[in-house]
Amino acid sequence: FHCCHLFIPPTLFSISSYSHFPVLSSLSHATYWSPFLNIFALVRSNAVAHRRIVSKSPAVANSDSMQSVNSMPTSGQLDRVFPGLKSGSTIAVGILAAHYKKLRGPLTETQVHALILPHSKKGDDVLQKHEVAAAWADLGITELAREEEQKISRNKLPAHLLLGLSIEGIEELINALPKDAVKQCNEGSPDYPPNKELNGYVNQFHIAKASEVDGLATCERLKKAGSPHVGEATVFVSWFLQTSLITLLDALREFLKKKQLPEETKFWVCDFVIRQAGQRRDVKKLGDCVRAMGHTVLLLEPWHDPQPLRRAYCIKEVYNTQAGWAQFDVVMSSAQQAAFERALTKDEDGFDSVVKAMSNVDVRGAECLKKEDKDAILKELEQVVGFEECNRLVSGLLQEALLYHAREALEQMPATERKTSPLQNNMAILLMGIGELQEARPLLEERLRLRRETLGGHHPGTLISIDNMATLLMDMGELQEASLLLEE
Repeated sequence: FHCCHLFIPPTLFSISSYSHFPVLSSLSHATYWSPFLNIFALVRSNAVAHRRIVSKSPAVANSDSMQSVNSMPTSGQLDRVFPGLKSGSTIAVGILAAHYKKLRGPLTETQVHALILPHSKKGDDVLQKHEVAAAWADLGITELAREEEQKISRNKLPAHLLLGLSIEGIEELINALPKDAVKQCNEGSPDYPPNKELNGYVNQFHIAKASEVDGLATCERLKKAGSPHVGEATVFVSWFLQTSLITLLDALREFLKKKQLPEETKFWVCDFVIRQAGQRRDVKKLGDCVRAMGHTVLLLEPWHDPQPLRRAYCIKEVYNTQAGWAQFDVVMSSAQQAAFERALTKDEDGFDSVVKAMSNVDVRGAECLKKEDKDAILKELEQVVGFEECNRLVSGLLQEALLYHAREALEQMPATERKTSPLQNNMAILLMGIGELQEARPLLEERLRLRRETLGGHHPGTLISIDNMATLLMDMGELQEASLLLEE
């Protein structure tokens, strides 16, 4: 036991901490592993570094709005603004107030302090990391930072790179492609991979031919012709070009429906916005295009093996989303969304699969159609942020998106189903792994209560829930409560 305690590295308890130990997510091995439960809890209580900030609890969060989710700063964003702020450390209230003032927020100094001070647990002039995040959200700092980034980036861009198309406009263009569009692309250009269906590459091939005539981007040309489907883009679409255009349309429709956005919403889609003749000039401004939109959607297809996370351009786009304080959503086609939700709520191992899919980011191993494009992207990211940090920030943003979907699924789940669904426990464990302790607590408390009611006090499943709850309490510094549970 002492050897086990000494040599289990804290890294085992990272983002998917308990996935290394089936005892904590599966009842089938509980009797074998039960002697080790308290040892795991003690080791894990020392592995608190690199944790995420605390988000709003499911009881408070509004599932119909991404505003509350995107108002909370990510761990990477807090680290960028306050490099010395780690879990357990503090900063003075005045430092946060000064950052707000730097962003030229509308509140007076008195109003700012009045909003910040209630978040200090001790009622003094210092804030812990999760308190900084909560006060940050109340002050609307994320929105102020996003607006500033949008303003700076928009001023750098030519007018055509600020345009976008509505879904109806995209659909019209797809329908206008020749019937043998795929064949023409496969036979007409060695630059593209072989294609079996209408996808981004086929679309780009035909758009490039039109661009050779007038040098314009599709959106530019349509605007010049007075098309009602073109306008200022508000949502940047990050996607893998080998994805079917039908899938892209389906996913964007699902997004509009879920977010209750107007059908006239204009999407920034690379094929239609970039001038395909002389493409490189526009592509160099891609990061500013992402930041100028202030809202990115990533087409996650298929959900269990998302191809965009293997593409260097997509990773760059998600990084700029995080660095630019932009809102972020993952979108899927209706079929993939249904499969994703089943895995999330019904499948015992499904949640782990989702976490793994959204955590598997390696920008150095990512691909590009052209080697020179990949080399340029890697050079830029290495200089600006570094590869490891880029991977961490992109993974963190994807995990936040996963948590948003998990919260939504949990809120919509009938009470009877909550008793047996693994989602509640898995979501709490993920929250613990990234430092969202306050949000994890009510989930584990409810899980433990349901286990006591349905399984009894001595069932291995109940003991696992007790141990998880005790581990959380130790991480929160509630040692007396944790001790009572561990004694039980």
